[in-house]
Amino acid sequence: MRNLDPVLHPAQPLTVDCSANPYDLRPAVAGIVARVEQVSNHLRSIGSHQKIVVIMGEAHPMPSHILLQAAVLKALQEKHRLVFGYEEQHDFLGRAVEIFLDEDLSYAEKAALRDLDHDGKKSIMGFLSFFKAPLSPVATNLIKSFMLNSTIPYVATDAAGVRGKAYILDRNDPLTKSFIPKQAWYSPLLGRDISMILQRGLAIRNKMMAHLTADFMKAHDADIGVQHCGKVHVLGRDYPFPFNFLSDKYENSLHAVFSQAGLLPIPVFLECKAFRSSKLSREGLNALNDGIPIIGLAEDKFKLRRKVSLKQALDECDERTFIKKMLIESKLDLELFSPTQQLNVWKLFGKGAPLWLAKARACSPTEM
Repeated sequence: MRNLDPVLHPAQPLTVDCSANPYDLRPAVAGIVARVEQVSNHLRSIGSHQKIVVIMGEAHPMPSHILLQAAVLKALQEKHRLVFGYEEQHDFLGRAVEIFLDEDLSYAEKAALRDLDHDGKKSIMGFLSFFKAPLSPVATNLIKSFMLNSTIPYVATDAAGVRGKAYILDRNDPLTKSFIPKQAWYSPLLGRDISMILQRGLAIRNKMMAHLTADFMKAHDADIGVQHCGKVHVLGRDYPFPFNFLSDKYENSLHAVFSQAGLLPIPVFLECKAFRSSKLSREGLNALNDGIPIIGLAEDKFKLRRKVSLKQALDECDERTFIKKMLIESKLDLELFSPTQQLNVWKLFGKGAPLWLAKARACSPTEM
């Protein structure tokens, strides 16, 4: 049963309208920070030690959504102890070391590498050295670079996927396996494979992301967590009949799972043509009252092309131009990630990777 505290669970959400200038993030940042401070102050006033998590769902191809997260992190770090949970496979550092050193690592070695990466900086270095996000690549590098140079701890919280199989959960990864229900699972289409982007896989991933972020907050004594994710993870998504079998139920959403884990979630819902709040279930809409719907931000989309080409270079130039415009309009002091910075990070990762792996092997149990 929902707590009816009118501050924590208001009857209506506070909607922020950015349509007067879709490139200006300041109204959205101010609205989110004001809601966080309102909830934080109220919890202290009633003697509660409950922790807050801000769930920032994004449309992955839209840089405006990613820049908003960086701006919110930058604003909140001035007054709060933060952590940033990121929708990225939890064993990402191990995979980056595998690629860099051209070695196959055991699950135990990858887990030991993850445990050594107390603040997430090694994982971020691995990404910035030689990976590119398929969607909003320039904006993704910007927020990763910001996190690398900040004091905010970062953790990759998503389930592991099977190498060479697109969007399939790795049932053999011990940490991922621990979040998979033990009952038998069989799909006529996928066999025993579990898709990361269908109902069952999303429910498993949401549970894992919420618990890893909650544990990371506790380890760093953080009073606020910020969770990065795609929009569908925040409050679920409802499809009308006859497609209702595709619906991602609110009860499996990050908002619901964070609540079950004892945290107080504040959902940030960015309205856009691809996913409007009208697609939320009744339970999802009720939960949105706890948070901030944002309308009117720029919806420009950018993605990587399948092959390296002049067109791809021009696309990245266009995304950089778009981001520069948003930074100027928002009066936001954030830097684009440069090729020189990438080379420097690559050198640091190259020096560190063999040493980290040696330490991880000394710490990890022998696998049969």
